[in-house]
Amino acid sequence: MRIAVLVPNFSEFSGDARVAELQVKELIASGNEVDIYCLRGTLDVDGARKFEIGMPSSPVCERVYRLVFPLHLTKLFRTAFRMRDYDLVISHLYPLSTVGMLSKFLSGTHYTFWYHGIPPPKMYQHRYERLYMKAFIKLTGISTRNATDRVAVSRAAAEEYRRYVKQNCRVKYNQPDLSRFKRDITGIGVRKEFGFGDRPVILNVGRICPQKGAHLLLEAFEVVKKEIPDSILVLVGKPTYDYYFENLKKMTTSDVCFVGFVEDRRLPEFYAMCDVYATGTLWEAHNVPILEAQAMGKRVIGFDIPSLREGIDQQGILVPVGDTSELGKAIVAAIKEKNRGIQDA
Repeated sequence: MRIAVLVPNFSEFSGDARVAELQVKELIASGNEVDIYCLRGTLDVDGARKFEIGMPSSPVCERVYRLVFPLHLTKLFRTAFRMRDYDLVISHLYPLSTVGMLSKFLSGTHYTFWYHGIPPPKMYQHRYERLYMKAFIKLTGISTRNATDRVAVSRAAAEEYRRYVKQNCRVKYNQPDLSRFKRDITGIGVRKEFGFGDRPVILNVGRICPQKGAHLLLEAFEVVKKEIPDSILVLVGKPTYDYYFENLKKMTTSDVCFVGFVEDRRLPEFYAMCDVYATGTLWEAHNVPILEAQAMGKRVIGFDIPSLREGIDQQGILVPVGDTSELGKAIVAAIKEKNRGIQDA
């Protein structure tokens, strides 16, 4: 089959893009011919061609452009007409779902929409952000109603989509890339590079934005420091809201390390060097980093939200949502249990 995979930002720091990347690799391994269409993309997949449609580089302009992309009629229709050459069009996220919608309408193309979740507008601080997210939800619904097939990355995501759009999705869970995230990798190099030594390290991976709850993780870390003074909190991820990141930095001490964006090839080393993986996230469709951490044998600790409940393994710990004291205590217990295991070995 000839398949077009559409994903707005095909870049390493995007969790949606990493899911799409694995999908492309699987489709190629199954003997399909796959092309990738994106607004912008730094990722490449062996055996797949990539076509960039174009997008502004400024974060603010990028967000506006995503919302109004369908008004760029030349790009929209040109890309939609190209979909006539494919047996299947898979769209990850709005606004490229409008390409899938139009290609289905014009050419009867088999159009599958992959739903990765949309954070509830109430999670955002500013009114313009909440209005933006409401518009994003509305436009996602309009551009996916005629999809031949709809896939959500978890039961929680499927329920969210049903609540937003009043349509059903089948569920296909995200999976970690087990060829890269495995237990025989060492994190010694990362510990030396950052000077962590043998100190206990708590790791979090993901975009730094309000719904991911980094501020709550910082509050929980204060509880941890009282019990384990030499512990370190490491946050790997790109800040996507400047005002939020500035507020976070005011809450931090020298024992909190904002690493920023880390190349995908190096992520396994960061998981390998940590003692526990913790998240303060208040919303997820299906959290890929917890799957990667678990694949590398790390214990995961977070709030008891539906998507984490689906993805966490038997070794993980979930605490009441927003209870940073309990989150901190759970992290302390996990570190101490790990240390006892090392001493008994």
